Amino acid sequence: MDAGRLNLDTLSLFMRQLVELGLSYASGQIPFGATVIGTVSTTKKAAQAKEDGCHHVIMYKEEDFETRVNEITSGKGVDVVYDSVGKDTFQGSLVCLKSRGYMVSYGLSSGMPDPLPMTALAAKSLFLTWVSVFSYTSTRDELLQAAGEVFSNVASGILRVRINHKYPLSQVAQAHEDLEGRKTSGSVVLIPDGVFEQSTIKATARAISASAPEAATMVKAIRVHEFGGPEVLKWEDVEIGEPKEGEIRVKNKAIGLNFIDVYFRKGVYKASTMPFTPGMEAAGVVTAVGPGLTGREVGDVVAYAGNPMGSYAEEQILPAEKVVPVPPSLDPIVAASVILKGMTAHMLVRRCFKVPYTLLLHFRP
Repeated sequence: MDAGRLNLDTLSLFMRQLVELGLSYASGQIPFGATVIGTVSTTKKAAQAKEDGCHHVIMYKEEDFETRVNEITSGKGVDVVYDSVGKDTFQGSLVCLKSRGYMVSYGLSSGMPDPLPMTALAAKSLFLTWVSVFSYTSTRDELLQAAGEVFSNVASGILRVRINHKYPLSQVAQAHEDLEGRKTSGSVVLIPDGVFEQSTIKATARAISASAPEAATMVKAIRVHEFGGPEVLKWEDVEIGEPKEGEIRVKNKAIGLNFIDVYFRKGVYKASTMPFTPGMEAAGVVTAVGPGLTGREVGDVVAYAGNPMGSYAEEQILPAEKVVPVPPSLDPIVAASVILKGMTAHMLVRRCFKVPYTLLLHFRP
């Protein structure tokens, strides 16, 4: 069955796992006879995976997952591996695939895999791909379709969101340390210090916009001046001006924390400038719009994921075409925690390739 023809239930069950656990694997109740094998690092995450419908859960720190997958599949292997871990699971994942299987990498939480000769794929005619959600939401229509489906499913209760950890933005270094130290589960969000209450979000936005001077003002943001550990995340004053044509200014309500932020902090992915402000997703309220802009107004609640990077800030300037409206029924904190993960799941099950019957999902360590 073509991924583009998946019914909504299939998509919803798949995304539910990713949203609740930071994973991307389908529930045991997924149609088409799919069997889901998940690897996790802790007993707590194993229990959560089972609760959410994973057929088989492997504690890969205690068990050899290659051997267990071979046992579970009676030596046949799996149709596809979704791997956000990288180095620790990459080679073993190739072993677990059946002939003409798909290896889908979309993260590096344990580091970059060792170099792989192309001939390593030949024996079983394997397919290997690295996917990025930003390539699948590069047009305005793609972005609206993916984000709209995610938000709709959350608002209707099809998707459940677990926000297990909240940190003040000024304490993002601790959040990064906990994320890398495997002390977190589910979604992690950063809350700008002294953020306004949701009940007064639009009134506050209009008041801010009305009183804001035309000249550049200063806001607090996290800046990275050199690559390294969490200690390189600095809480600083930065200058922010007025939005230009095609731009809006957004006061962030909540900021999603993702492993891609760690990659940029360490220099695994290279920022276009140095110093830079990390952060790839957030939700907030529009406080100013550029000259001549239509379709957005002060007080709108919006979310975004992707470029331009820089959501680790109290306020930021964004291209208007990069944001999506947040439904009134959806808390902006929830929107910030789900938009990037949700659109990633949307990409994996609806856009990448045919839906498999047996899949192996590696959760980050």
